[in-house]
Amino acid sequence: MSKRRAFTLVELLVVIAIIALLIAILLPALSRAREAANRAVCASNMRQLGIAFLTYHADFKGFLPCAANDPGCVNPTRAWVAWYAPDHYSGSLIAPYLGKNMGRRILLCPSDTSVGQRTYPFSYTVNDEIFQHWSRFNMKQPRMRVTRPSFKVMAIEQSAQNIQRGCFYVSEVRSFGKKILADRHSTARGNVLFFDGHCDLVDSSMFTIAASDRRPIPYFLDPRAN
Repeated sequence: MSKRRAFTLVELLVVIAIIALLIAILLPALSRAREAANRAVCASNMRQLGIAFLTYHADFKGFLPCAANDPGCVNPTRAWVAWYAPDHYSGSLIAPYLGKNMGRRILLCPSDTSVGQRTYPFSYTVNDEIFQHWSRFNMKQPRMRVTRPSFKVMAIEQSAQNIQRGCFYVSEVRSFGKKILADRHSTARGNVLFFDGHCDLVDSSMFTIAASDRRPIPYFLDPRAN
């Protein structure tokens, strides 16, 4: 009767080394695949928010919900997301347009891991220049058509370094060296939602205003600029 041959220590070490090498090769690829999936989910979230904003805009004859800025600055029942109200979701003005999709999942980028370390509990912020001035609760502002909507920023995934509220201001974009656009998905790039409803991965340099630009509002934030 023949004896079954066992692996030698050297053979076992070789097998372990091969497995370790395969893991080292595959992990970066798996990480990139996971991040690509997160980026796609993030862009899908923003496109759904865009549809809700544009539907609200159509229903209220050119007006938008309030920008959801700091607590106390605006009635939470008038904000696009009632982030400082007891019920973040049903109290938000875009909730009826999202239906069962309205919730934490659609308001949070899956790659945003610092959400529990800040006051504002979501990943996306809207352009205050459009939302606050076009709010249907601010009747002093006329209803306007957006010029070149495919170039005008509606919302962004804001950097966790300075996100504080449900909107971002022109003054923040003009703060040189201040990181506004998140780059969770790609080096120096983040998802941006435009007023025609499309979402694109944009270089963060777009949100760095040149010192020579003397316009009070950058063209991509101003709904009236050509």
